[in-house]
This record gives sequence, structure tokens and C-alpha cells, in this order.
Amino acid sequence: MITLSVSKKLHGLRIWNYNESSDDTYRGIKRLHVQLNDKVISPRQGFLLRRAPGHCFFDFVQEIVFAHAKTMIPEQQKQARQAAASVQNADSDISMPNGFIFEFQFHSTHGDAYYVGLNGIEFYDDNGECIGLTQQNIAAYPHSVNALNPGTDDDVRTPDKLIDGENDDVNGSHSWIAPILPNIINRVFVIFDRPTSVSMIKIWNYAKTPSRGVREFSLLVDDLLVWTGILDKMNDDDDGKVYKVPFNTILFADERILTEHEKQTVLENKNTFDNVSSPPASRDQTVDYSKRPTTSLPRAHRKPSNK
Repeated sequence: MITLSVSKKLHGLRIWNYNESSDDTYRGIKRLHVQLNDKVISPRQGFLLRRAPGHCFFDFVQEIVFAHAKTMIPEQQKQARQAAASVQNADSDISMPNGFIFEFQFHSTHGDAYYVGLNGIEFYDDNGECIGLTQQNIAAYPHSVNALNPGTDDDVRTPDKLIDGENDDVNGSHSWIAPILPNIINRVFVIFDRPTSVSMIKIWNYAKTPSRGVREFSLLVDDLLVWTGILDKMNDDDDGKVYKVPFNTILFADERILTEHEKQTVLENKNTFDNVSSPPASRDQTVDYSKRPTTSLPRAHRKPSNK
């Protein structure tokens, strides 16, 4: 019961679900029913709450918008139709993941032992339309190269650059990079407040220093492993410059939604794992992290100081 001293117009709620540990997150609330002045303003089955992640790698707040209650019943009917269609197409292996948290785990690079990065990502909905992502939807752990100097935010290569649409950048100012740390798997999270179906994901690998691009990776949706694969390395010529930044495509739908060019970018799913856990990280245990080279791309400047 929440009692306000004066009348207010309410947009919604911001909720942090129970997050004591990975196992204890199952104690969190799943369905939330809300009344305002004795009037039910939640959908018939309640608002569906996201399970907490079991860690604090990002701010796991979920925004519940009261106006969305009116659209939830049609969405549930749409999901039922999609489920029926998937039964009719049982001979196909294609199925779109639907969930709150899409988690990329990066297990190796194309040669660099100290940093890993990406240029950009794009998500597409069940109609093949690009999903507009905001800074609230994206997070990473470690956050960025700034994690090497806690309390600073000097380097421009932060997670929000992954969704700014500037994916062909070659000098690094519109990319993300983070340090590789001992016993830690680098991760990028795409977080939604409502269950979201994804038909396709496009990924642009790190172009500024191609050896720092992602090689082996896996994708989990609400802790379920749905994809493992290998990203292509950005090609550079003899003088070390990258002139074109191609992308790879993770496809969860029929390839008829793709252009002829996009069909050439589709990755092979190498997922041979059976359940929720990801494959072990293939990190070189002999790396001396005290010899890590510095890298810097200050916000005040667009030209890189070094690689």
C-alpha cells in the first residue's frame, strides 16, 4: 500500500526485483497487479516482471508503464498466434527468441590478449523492423576501458556507442572497447522492459584495431543459451587502415526477410551445448596483465592517440 499525501498523475513504476543471488532471484515477483483508488489499472494477468540478473553488472531497474496495460492483451494474442504458427512449421529449426535480457558473452578475440571491442549492434523485431534502442537498453561488463581507472569517464568508447547507428566508424570514436581481465568473461547486455521477440541481430566487429575484435562468442536470452558462433575479423590492408566495416548477421527467422547482400553475412550457429550455461572461455592463462598496453580515445578529441 502506497499512500500519497496529495493527488498525483502517475505514469508508472520503476522496480528492482529481488536480487540477493542467482538462485534467490527466483524469489522475486513474477506477476504484479496494481489498483489505483480501488480501480484495477494492470492487465488481467498482471504486469510481467523481469527476473533480476543475480548480479549487479548493470542497473536492472524495470519500468512499468500503466498505459501499456491496454496493449498487453492484443500482444498475448499475437504471441499465441506465433506459437501456433511455429507448431505448423515444425519441420523448420527456425524459432525467434523472446525475452527480457539478451546477453552476449565474448570468449576470445582475433589475437589481442588485453582488450576486446565491437563497433555496433542492431536488433530487429518479429516483423523485420529495426528496434530503436536507447542508452537504458544497453550495458556491458566490464563497462569500458574506463574501468581500468575507476571514477573516470575520459575514453569515448562506451557501451552507448554500440547503438548510436555509426557502425562504419574506423577511428574508434563510435565503438566500444573494454579490458580483458583475469577470470572475468566480457559481456554486453541488451535489456528490455517487456518480453521482446528478435528475428535478426546485426553485429559490426571492432575496426580500429581488428585484432581486438570479438572472435568466439555466445548469446543467452534470459539465461538460456541460444547461439554460439565466430565473428569475422575486420580486414585491414598493408598500411593498417580499414576501409569498409562489414557486419555479421545472427538470423532467427526465414532468410526471405534478408536482402541478397545480407544473406552473405549470416553466421553459422555452432551451439552444441544443451542447457543454460555458456561454453568455457578460451583465455590464455599465461598472459601477464601488468604488461597491458595503454589505449586512449579522449572525449575532447576525435583522433586516436594510439591504438
